[in-house]
Amino acid sequence: MSTIVENLYKRSDKLIKDWMSNDFPNTDTYKNDPFLTVQKKPNDGLLKPEYIDLMPEPFFGNPEDENLAVILNLNPGYGPNNKDYIGKNKVKDRLNQGYSIFAKTNPYLTDDEFHPDAYDWWQKRLCWLQDLEGHKSDKLPFVMELCPWHSHKWGDARINHFSQEQKDYIEKNVLLPAAYGAKRSKLGFIISIGKVYTKLYENLDFECQKEWGPNSGTNEWPISSKTRKPKQVYFAYYNRMIDGETIKVLSVWLRGSNKTPCKDFLGIEKDIIEYIKTH
Repeated sequence: MSTIVENLYKRSDKLIKDWMSNDFPNTDTYKNDPFLTVQKKPNDGLLKPEYIDLMPEPFFGNPEDENLAVILNLNPGYGPNNKDYIGKNKVKDRLNQGYSIFAKTNPYLTDDEFHPDAYDWWQKRLCWLQDLEGHKSDKLPFVMELCPWHSHKWGDARINHFSQEQKDYIEKNVLLPAAYGAKRSKLGFIISIGKVYTKLYENLDFECQKEWGPNSGTNEWPISSKTRKPKQVYFAYYNRMIDGETIKVLSVWLRGSNKTPCKDFLGIEKDIIEYIKTH
């Protein structure tokens, strides 16, 4: 096992073990968490009790498998029924062997009873990734969360005001594991879905290498049947050197949505994948 993966497992197991304890707010894990202290506005932080009561999710999947793809998210979302599925009392039996053992089973994609709503949401992501690969596969994605804590949303303030401490944390504990998994993935690079990631990667010192969109000159851009105008779907390729290796990421977004592109874009996506692999 690589040091990167070993550190990911140890850190995640300790986080969940401390979270499960009755004294979590007094643990060093809580006090030193780089994201629990990010609160730019009253009532807009990650400190709300309903967030802390939900199982934090540093990652899902196995970075040492041959993964379908690697997805980097900001953080897990929040729904009113989440506590019914991932509150402490609901997950404690599943976590007996440690979070890393549990997470490697990729429960959001393999167990429709674990969290039915999330299972349906992730199945749509999976179908899109399989289309990019070109065929149905038993391979699953490896998913990293920038921040493991659930919340309704992230404000721009959090993206624009990372401290150096937070950047160092993200590089060591998020980007390096994601890049490690990407090397073993079918696609070979990291994918993020949503326009907010353009700000994220720029503020993490990535450089944008190329962009694709309705006005980028790409031939045969799909047209909306409703507006008869080019569909508002965008792609941006970023990279950055860390420890002598190039980390490649593709940010994908639809205007006003975090959905994935429709099948009309498959040809364009294939061309983008080939470009990223060769640049």
